[in-house]
Amino acid sequence: MNIALMHYRVLETDGVSLEMEKWKTVLESLGHHVSYIAASENELTHTIDALNIRSEKHKKLFHNAYVSFDDYASEDDFMQVIQDEANFISKALCDIIDNANLDMLIINNIGSLGLHLPAGVAVANLHKKRTIKIAYHHHDFYWERARYHHPTTEGVKNLLKTVFPPLEQSAKHFVINKIAQTALFERKGLKATVVPNVFDFSQDPWVVDDYNRDMRARIGISDDDIVLLQATRIEDRKAIEFAVDLTAYLSALVDNAEGDTLYNGKPITKDTTVHLVIAGMPEMDPKRHETLVNHCKAQNIHVHFINDMIGASRQASPNKIYSLWDAYTMCDAVTYPSILEGWGNQFIEAIFAKKPVVAFEYPVFKTDISPLGFKVISLGDSYKTRPNGLYHLDENIINHAAQTLFKVLRNHPQYHEMVAYNAQIGKRSLSYNTLSKLLSDTLFDWSW
Repeated sequence: MNIALMHYRVLETDGVSLEMEKWKTVLESLGHHVSYIAASENELTHTIDALNIRSEKHKKLFHNAYVSFDDYASEDDFMQVIQDEANFISKALCDIIDNANLDMLIINNIGSLGLHLPAGVAVANLHKKRTIKIAYHHHDFYWERARYHHPTTEGVKNLLKTVFPPLEQSAKHFVINKIAQTALFERKGLKATVVPNVFDFSQDPWVVDDYNRDMRARIGISDDDIVLLQATRIEDRKAIEFAVDLTAYLSALVDNAEGDTLYNGKPITKDTTVHLVIAGMPEMDPKRHETLVNHCKAQNIHVHFINDMIGASRQASPNKIYSLWDAYTMCDAVTYPSILEGWGNQFIEAIFAKKPVVAFEYPVFKTDISPLGFKVISLGDSYKTRPNGLYHLDENIINHAAQTLFKVLRNHPQYHEMVAYNAQIGKRSLSYNTLSKLLSDTLFDWSW
C-alpha cells in the first residue's frame, strides 16, 4: 500500500515526529511504501506550507481562537477565514493523494489537538472528496491541554466538539494510552486501539565515539563532572523546574562527598560539579521561560541550554550539530519531571540508553508505564504552583529523590543492575516487534 503519515512537522525532535519515524520504519518493514505530508521541506515529505504552525498566519488564528478575539470584525468573518484556509489545505491534500496514488492516510494529532483549526476541518471533510482509508493516530487531545479550555467563540467551541476528532468519518482511531482510550469513548463515542510509544531496541547502542567525544568540552563540562540530561522540549507541562531543584539538591550532596567514587570509577573531588543539560527546543511563553531561567540562577546551579547544538541527525558543517542520541551518551542520569504526557518518548529513550531515570509519576505513567515494572527514582505524583507560575514539589520529595539518585550514582552494581533491568523490560514490551504486531493485527483489517 501507499501510505502517508500527516502532521504539521516531521523529522524534528518533538515526540510526534519521533513516533512517526518509528511507524514509517515498521510499516516499510511490512512491505508498504510510506511518505510524509507536512509543512516541513525535505525529500521524504509532500509539502503543504499552510500546515506550518510557526507561521504568522497560524499564530494569528490561534490567538483569536484561544487567547483573545482581537483581529476580526465578527465571528462570521473569523470562521470564514478558517474555512477558506481549510479549503486551500483540502485541495493541496487531494492533489497529493491523487499524484502519489495514496491508499491510506494516517493523521497525527491534526484531528485531536485543535492546534490548527483549518487543518482539522480539511481532514474531517476528506471522506467527502476522496475514497481513501483514513486512520487517526491521536497523541494528545485538546481537553488534555489548558490552552484549549477557553475558546473565544461558539464557532471554535463547535469545531472542537465536532471535528477533533470528526464523528462522521468511517475511520480508525489509535491512541497511545489507556486514559485517552477511555476519554475518547466517553466524550465522543469513538472506539480506539491503544498503541504505546515504542523504540528500536535492536539498534546499536549509543556510545561515546570520535564524533561526540568533544560534546562535554564544547558545553563546558569536565569529564569528571556529573551530568543530568533533560531531553524534552522546554514547555510548561515538562516541569523542568523540578529538574532544576533536583540538580540543586544533588549538588549539595556532591559538595559534601569528597573522596567517594562514582559508578564509573571516577573519584568525587572538590572540583566535581553537577550540571543540568537541557537539550530540547524552547516552546514556552517567553515570560515564563525567563522565569525558569531566573529560577536556575536563584538555585545557583550549572545549567546549559544546548538546543542550538542538537538536530534530528548529526551535521558536521557549517556548524557541528549533534543528534539527540549523542546527548544521552554524555550524561550520567536522565530527568523526566513532566506533569503531563500522552506517553513518554524521552522516558523510553533513557531506558534504551541505559541511564537511571528520575521521573514524576504523571497520570499515564501510573496507568501505562509503571505497571510494566520499570525501576525509577520517583518525584512523586503531586505538586503545587508557585506565585510566579512555576511548579513546586515538596522539599522532602526532592531531597529523597536526590539522596536516592546519589546513592545509585555511587554504587556500581546497583547502577548497572537498574539500567540493565529496565532495558530488558523495554525490549520485551515496547520494541518495534510490539508495534509491528499491533499494526498488523489492527491497521490493515478494514473488514468492518
